[in-house]
Amino acid sequence: MTRRAGIILAGGSGSRMHPTTEKVNKHLLPVYDRPVISFPLEVMRALDVDRTVIVCNELDQASYADVGEWLGFADLRIATAVQASPDGLASAIATAMPAFGEEDFDQYIVTVGDGVYITGLDQLAEVGRRARPETALAWAVVQPHPHPQDFGVVTTTDEGLVTGVVEKPTVPPTSLVCTGLYAFDPSLLSRISELSYSARGELEISELLQTYLDQDQLRAIALGEDVLWFDVGTPDRLLDASAARREAVNQNAPSSHR
Repeated sequence: MTRRAGIILAGGSGSRMHPTTEKVNKHLLPVYDRPVISFPLEVMRALDVDRTVIVCNELDQASYADVGEWLGFADLRIATAVQASPDGLASAIATAMPAFGEEDFDQYIVTVGDGVYITGLDQLAEVGRRARPETALAWAVVQPHPHPQDFGVVTTTDEGLVTGVVEKPTVPPTSLVCTGLYAFDPSLLSRISELSYSARGELEISELLQTYLDQDQLRAIALGEDVLWFDVGTPDRLLDASAARREAVNQNAPSSHR
């Protein structure tokens, strides 16, 4: 059985949502009836993660200290790690690693903290069954999107082997976008240590993915178009996700409570 650790990337300043996020971390904003951070935690549970580290800013660390008990995810054994400066997602992943201590894991599930799955937990559980480290060292969860130019876009073979990753292309080669959910083997830390900072002063996750792609060790798992996934990094997308969550809750509620 694959032993998995989880890393939720919940740092950053949320500048696209200022002034609200000048005082409140965007991952604590509500998606209808639940805070954003509860959704990536739900993903970790669906993928059978044994321990989870939330990477956050120093000012927000206290907010996540009891998030497991607060939101009902104590089984994920949540710890926090502070990213001192916003120098990239790959850097944030490296920041999380010491929090796992001496525990060994076969695979690390990494997700952005503002990726919200309103539906599709059954498909995510299937991702956990398919994304085996003995099949490929790294996996990216992708989905067709009507606006691929706003995301990282992937090209693949018919068998799911990733042949290219392009960040926010003007002319997208496909409609398949990275949802911000990945699985990596334990070599990810040594790979990050060999990355160079980009022109914007960050260790980019796209460059980490490239190290696996160069070895034909990056595979994609596509979610169905029926899965409602949102990147809630802007006010409009947060509002869209809230509306979708409200509809999903009402559909599942007894008629007397609608």
